[in-house]
Amino acid sequence: MIHKNLEYLPLSEGYLEFVRVCRNYFRFRLLDNRKISSQQQRDWFSKLNREEDKYFVVKEGETLIGFTSCKIDKRQKNAEVGIILDKDQCHKGYGHKIIQFLKHYGFEKKKLNRLWITVLETNKDTLFIWERAGWKREGVLREACYTEGKFVDIHVAGILRKDV
Repeated sequence: MIHKNLEYLPLSEGYLEFVRVCRNYFRFRLLDNRKISSQQQRDWFSKLNREEDKYFVVKEGETLIGFTSCKIDKRQKNAEVGIILDKDQCHKGYGHKIIQFLKHYGFEKKKLNRLWITVLETNKDTLFIWERAGWKREGVLREACYTEGKFVDIHVAGILRKDV
């Protein structure tokens, strides 16, 4: 089910500062937890593979909710996806709605077979949201990420077209 009150706009330069602020706020939940500057954000944006990788800013009316990514591997017919919400929009059900959009986008629009995510062990609440939406835990990369002075596991979860 796609929630018609949410808009998914292609990431553009006008939203880069919003994305940077969201990313930096939640950086300790990310595999790459470095704080990034505005220039680093612009550099990242200039190097995106816009043919295969899709990034969307999520809005409800005039309110910016967050952003989502879909990094597509056309040959393997799969994509790594992700969501980062604005800190003021957490725990309002938006994560679940965006997951539904990602499934529709990946399976219906892009005709992919598999979508997958990586989640740090320290971010179990996020993993629970994905599992509640039908994603299956596929494995653990033990102590694969060094963050905040310690090694933590990375969980991989995914969903197949035939699962929905």
